[in-house]
Amino acid sequence: MVNIRTFDLNLLRVLAALLETKSVSRAARLLGLSQPAVSNALSRLRNAFGDPLLVRQGHIMQPTPLAQTLQPRVHGLLDDISTALAVQTGFDPDADDRRFRILANDYATATVLAPFIALKARKGWKPMLEVLPFEDRFLPRLRDEDYDLAIRDDWALREWPHRQAVARDHLTGLARRDHPRIGAAPTMAQFLAERHILISPSGQTTGLVDSHLRQAGLSRRIDLYLPHILAAPAIVAASDLVMCLSHTLAIQFENSHAVRIFHPPLPRFDFEMSMAWSPRKARDPALAWLKDALRLAVQEASTTR
Repeated sequence: MVNIRTFDLNLLRVLAALLETKSVSRAARLLGLSQPAVSNALSRLRNAFGDPLLVRQGHIMQPTPLAQTLQPRVHGLLDDISTALAVQTGFDPDADDRRFRILANDYATATVLAPFIALKARKGWKPMLEVLPFEDRFLPRLRDEDYDLAIRDDWALREWPHRQAVARDHLTGLARRDHPRIGAAPTMAQFLAERHILISPSGQTTGLVDSHLRQAGLSRRIDLYLPHILAAPAIVAASDLVMCLSHTLAIQFENSHAVRIFHPPLPRFDFEMSMAWSPRKARDPALAWLKDALRLAVQEASTTR
């Protein structure tokens, strides 16, 4: 175990660069250091962690399993430090009308951005939002700072180190209020006998529920694939179709449509929504404020449900 009292925190920047470039020379260029200095730092890191961290294979250095585990944590620590320092430089949301460009699907818009917009109105904050749809190559554009934030399920962002959880949720079931067969807790046979809706923005034909059913040798009939979740409650309310969706949205739909929640005969599927940003924006005080405000808005909204 690394002793935090004696560990040189400057080595974290070197470790992050080495894991990103998988090369001592490229890491040195990235950090503006000499190659011997980075080699010395790598030696110190190996001693501190009791692990080689990077092992040469051909012309590149591959991270060890420990290094792979450390990579997102190291980036997270550096981002947290940068954010803490950036906040000290100040950003005044009462006076600054900066426009933030945010990638978000309709789920993130309804569960993360909507509470923020309500909080923003109550506080009288000036910043504006430009919400944009996801595209196939959004990560390279995020890296190039074309966007301020991307907000989506953490699994889809799992390979992006510069991210932070903003909300937690789980799946539940939704049916029309007077559905003739689905009760509050249907059996597996009752659940599978119904026709289902699957939200599939990317065109995938299976989801978490289908993967679980397949492992049990089961399957359900999906009659409708939808790219947008906000269209679903009106369809559910007007048909016998059922669906699984986020519990947070299901509560909202219960209040606005003739639908009701039911408990599907499945394990509880928990998931996180995360915010992702360009590493070059880690020191942006305005972005630090926005991330804190988004988390605050989601937290306040969850306590009032």
